[in-house]
Amino acid sequence: MFIHVSTRGAPLNRLKQQIRSEVPVGTTREQVEHWAQKQWGQAPHITMEPLPVRGTLHTLPESAGVPADQRKFVLDVLITHCGWYTVRGEVHENQLWAFFPLNEQGEVTGQYFLTLEDLAAMGR
Repeated sequence: MFIHVSTRGAPLNRLKQQIRSEVPVGTTREQVEHWAQKQWGQAPHITMEPLPVRGTLHTLPESAGVPADQRKFVLDVLITHCGWYTVRGEVHENQLWAFFPLNEQGEVTGQYFLTLEDLAAMGR
């Protein structure tokens, strides 16, 4: 028996909503770092002037919708094992990047998300 599980629906949306409520706009860099360590067991990755994704002209933050004027300094957290998606009939484990651009005071200005499923769809 094969059960198709997709993150497109409610579970992924609930995860994004949870992240938005736990890391609201105005959260400090230190608070994001503490949240990532406590919630996901990892420190956030710090991106300063990111490079394009291999094979594209876009960076991961750009692909997630982070506005150009907010891409100077971005914290991101990679959340693995957040469901499954299919591409050409093959099932793949999904991952979610949560991007938190920071202003000059080191405060979160928004939350943006990108999944492996999104990247696969962009490459089609």
